[in-house]
Amino acid sequence: MDKLEYSKTLDLNYRQISENVYQIENSLSQLMDKMLFILEKRTDQSQLTKKGYQLIAKTQQLVNEIKNRKNILYFEEKEKELKQIQKQIDIIMDELVECTLIENQKKISSEFEAIIERLNKIKQLTSLLSIPHLYDRQKKPMQQELISTLKVAKQRVYLLDELINKKKNVNLPNLYYDLKAISQTISDIEKIRKEIEQEEIKKRVYSQASLRKKEIETFFIKEMEGKIYIDKKIILLESKLTGRKEEYSLDSISKATLNLLFDDKKFLEAITELEKSNLAIVGNFRCFNENSILGVEFELIKRKIAFDMIVAKPIKLRIFV
Repeated sequence: MDKLEYSKTLDLNYRQISENVYQIENSLSQLMDKMLFILEKRTDQSQLTKKGYQLIAKTQQLVNEIKNRKNILYFEEKEKELKQIQKQIDIIMDELVECTLIENQKKISSEFEAIIERLNKIKQLTSLLSIPHLYDRQKKPMQQELISTLKVAKQRVYLLDELINKKKNVNLPNLYYDLKAISQTISDIEKIRKEIEQEEIKKRVYSQASLRKKEIETFFIKEMEGKIYIDKKIILLESKLTGRKEEYSLDSISKATLNLLFDDKKFLEAITELEKSNLAIVGNFRCFNENSILGVEFELIKRKIAFDMIVAKPIKLRIFV
């Protein structure tokens, strides 16, 4: 039942008063039916409490397993289970409210009685005001009392509706708030899904980057010497001996490949800069043998065009393959 507004001329509109009384009586009847249903149901609160804490423990266990497994198929399987648990939690939360209402049965009953008394008072005053030839000095206080009583009746039925139907202003047990918190944990499960998906993407990228790293290392070993060019779009390798070329798009896999190949802060910072500026990395590579370990030496230039000027900074690197 929505909170009702009152007309300034309500004291003169007896039809509106009658409609308001009918509305209050109708709302009161519905609230009584709801309360009787709750009283007849009478859920065992001890069993409810036991089941509630079991569901909390089960939810925490499933969420921890999902976080530890970090597998999207496992996530989807357990997500279905969590949705079923959420349905049970919703039922228990509603029943906990009902148990609290039962505990406050006397207070609620007295509210019903107080509203009924006011309705009877309104009917009595309406009847008295219908008597002909009443003096204004007699009518005015009765009209004021009628309006005041009607406002109080409406307000009290509104608060009763808030209590019984909307579960507001109820002193609920701690379990109710624990269940509410675990429900939020279930709602936040989508964040874990995104984390798992991102982790799996990283794994796939790393796996493909590892393969690409081997391809590039094989190129270095076979061709022994050549040129290298990197900008924000491509990685280009060219052999001096055979003229063979290999080209890779500078995508997330290639960036991960460069991170695996080169453990050099300046070089990796330059790769990060590629997307943000008119920058290219150019230079030569040459294979060498050191203590029977094959390596590749790079003499590179970080070349940047800015204000119609070319700014070049040398980068020297060595890797072992």
